[in-house]
Amino acid sequence: LQTLGTSTFNVIHFTSINEGCIVGNAGTIYSTSNAGNNWTLRSSGTSNSLNSVYFTSATQGWAAGNAGTILTTSNAGVTWVAQPSNTTNNLRSTFFTSNTQGFAVGSSGNILIYTSDCTPIVYSLTSLGANCVGGNGVSIGLSSSQVGINYQLYFNVDPISQCCDISHFPEDYN
Repeated sequence: LQTLGTSTFNVIHFTSINEGCIVGNAGTIYSTSNAGNNWTLRSSGTSNSLNSVYFTSATQGWAAGNAGTILTTSNAGVTWVAQPSNTTNNLRSTFFTSNTQGFAVGSSGNILIYTSDCTPIVYSLTSLGANCVGGNGVSIGLSSSQVGINYQLYFNVDPISQCCDISHFPEDYN
């Protein structure tokens, strides 16, 4: 057992049985290359708490945290580089489908979508208060949405299949 100071950790992610990363409060990042037998403190370049870490490969990873903090690594968590987020809201979770396409979500209904140029598109999810037609759910709004674009709602990593066709209802999805 290795004690890693007095840090509060928020999430852990392993890309293999040996390679892993922990993030936590005050910008804390540790990585391991030997199945957690030893952990190495890494510099995050931020004092903001980190709430999520996700790797798309053994080397490429993303971390998200308070005050809109987004970090990326291309060397298995050895070094981290800040990325623009266009929000100051706390970010709670990240999920990337590839090294260049992903999502971050957080407080105040913020949804960030990252594309290949690493410039996020920020959407705000709002509750419109009424139930969906024929269902038990709640209507939601998505700011900055576009007519003709299909959006898929996810719960954790699972698509919600009963989602209505929302491509022609910007700002008001049922």
